[in-house]
Amino acid sequence: MVGARHFVDAAVQVPRTYPIDRIDAIKQKAQAAVSAALEDADLTFTAIPVARDNESVRERIMVIARNSALAIHHVTVHDLGGKLTVSIDLEVDGEMPLNRAHDIAHTLEHAIRDEFGADVEVDTHIEPLEPELPQGVDADPARVETVQHALSKLAAECGSISDVHNVRVRNTDAGEIVNFHCRATPSMSVIDVHDKVDEIERGLRRAFPSVKRVISHAEPER
Repeated sequence: MVGARHFVDAAVQVPRTYPIDRIDAIKQKAQAAVSAALEDADLTFTAIPVARDNESVRERIMVIARNSALAIHHVTVHDLGGKLTVSIDLEVDGEMPLNRAHDIAHTLEHAIRDEFGADVEVDTHIEPLEPELPQGVDADPARVETVQHALSKLAAECGSISDVHNVRVRNTDAGEIVNFHCRATPSMSVIDVHDKVDEIERGLRRAFPSVKRVISHAEPER
């Protein structure tokens, strides 16, 4: 205490997988709790990231990439009779020379093996980082109608997916970007819905090679 004021220093362990905004919320709640208990109090809150016992393999890999300031996605992990296989999409600057990008991927793969063991099989797919604010324009209504008709037909063929709506088509330098919403039976599992929608997305790209990316949003049927 200094006079009537309490000064509190607290070092608190938090899961290393927590995002910064969640840790900040914990700090705010801790400050409120200390203030409620001691009234005039000044709290210095130091968050110490620690690994939890129940972290998944995927979470541990995401931490490794984040600590190296690398952008990764589509992390796939399989257990083949006690042997881990890991596949990762690694995004790098599209103008980066391949040898430098390969060195980055190689370093990431080594870090993963250091974490899980030298016998872990790691494959890294290197792809160009998407621009933060890509330029694009809405496609004309006739093109949107054509794409919507194709999506509805593909949905009918695959079954379980219906009511394709809110279709948007944008033209970008890299190609067409298609967004759409659809509906599925509420009791379907996320895996089954994803597989059906993924089938529709692949079919659309086959039918329209100019489509670079398809983003879907599945909703439960009303």
